[in-house]
Amino acid sequence: MIFFGFLFGGILNAQSDKKAEELLESVVNKTASYKNLRAELAYTMVNHEMDIDEKKSGIIYLKGDSYRIEMEGQIIISDGKTIWTFIVDSDEVMVSNVDESDESISPNKILTTYNEDYKAKFDSDSKYKNSDLKLINLKPN
Repeated sequence: MIFFGFLFGGILNAQSDKKAEELLESVVNKTASYKNLRAELAYTMVNHEMDIDEKKSGIIYLKGDSYRIEMEGQIIISDGKTIWTFIVDSDEVMVSNVDESDESISPNKILTTYNEDYKAKFDSDSKYKNSDLKLINLKPN
């Protein structure tokens, strides 16, 4: 089982650590060999300037450039060209085009450019559903 922990924030500084880099490299190499992937994820956004501390969890499905993310209150689907974001509470769908030059976050982009765009920090070892869990926090550069 692969579990991703992401931490996004406003004014956060951290050095990438060697253990996190090695684990991420291993995940990237392993997932590159898969035709498709299902993973559980945890998302945390912290912005001290705007008093935001938001935590969400969910499931992600990847196949090539396509993905589906199911998180509390929303479902995000992309075919690699278009992104559909379904907001459950308002029964609303937002549609946007994927712009490669954009700084938007996509699962494949995180897995392939994490070392350029994020500082990785190993957080903890634990067990989850009889599997070893390695939690790595990614903070934007």
